[in-house]
Amino acid sequence: MSRPASHLPALKPWERSQYVTFQRWLNHVLRQRDLDNPDMKLEADLCDGSLIVEALEILTDKKVKGVRRARSGQTLSRIIRMNNVHTAFEFLKRQKVDVSSVSAEEIVDGKLAAVLGLLWLLMLHFQLRA
Repeated sequence: MSRPASHLPALKPWERSQYVTFQRWLNHVLRQRDLDNPDMKLEADLCDGSLIVEALEILTDKKVKGVRRARSGQTLSRIIRMNNVHTAFEFLKRQKVDVSSVSAEEIVDGKLAAVLGLLWLLMLHFQLRA
């Protein structure tokens, strides 16, 4: 079970609740590939797109092509991170998920509102509608 996100900046109680809920949901999904992390910082850990793609592959049972994953200790350049997130968005569009309310740049820049918005879209499409 995920621990509360103690690393969060000063958030309103409803924002903290939303953050922890989405963090737990994502960890539940990623656990299928042993990628769950109770200390996950959503705004930082999703910014290269690789965990988004991992979650999409788990949720859809389809392979997302054209994504570069960082090796241990490696940091991906901004252009590669942008490409990864854009690739994930194109995959989502093919799955009939409307991601027009979120931009790849916001995800790469770690904008918390955008990250939470994206996770809500994933939960809504792949879990709540199932």
